[in-house]
Amino acid sequence: MIVADANMLVAIWVQGDFSKTSLSILNKEREWIAPILWRSEFRSALRKYLKANIIDSTNANRMMSEALNLMQNREYSVDSYSVIELISKTTISAYDAEYVALAQETGSRLVTFDKKLISLFPDVAVHPDDFLSSTSS
Repeated sequence: MIVADANMLVAIWVQGDFSKTSLSILNKEREWIAPILWRSEFRSALRKYLKANIIDSTNANRMMSEALNLMQNREYSVDSYSVIELISKTTISAYDAEYVALAQETGSRLVTFDKKLISLFPDVAVHPDDFLSSTSS
């Protein structure tokens, strides 16, 4: 089980630099979890791609539906006090702190492309390439 941030999820549906890596991780580790916040971040990313005419609303709706299906029963509320503790001691956003807190609470790895999170929380955060290397057969 891994905590996947919204960028990992978006990369599955919107082709870009991170898509191949995200799909490889999904093939290796099927159980992805995330704070409920992932939904808002995912929709925000879809908005960006809609406004840039990279996708249309039909595709955006399909992507959202498929992402909701993937994450069904894998969304968690995060302890607010844990989030506040993290943001009081670091410069990360409350949004990022939710992913870190969930990883800490569940004893899971946070797989993220966010170098700042990886640097600040090496005990839980790992770059996708490193995650793939460490789980290779």
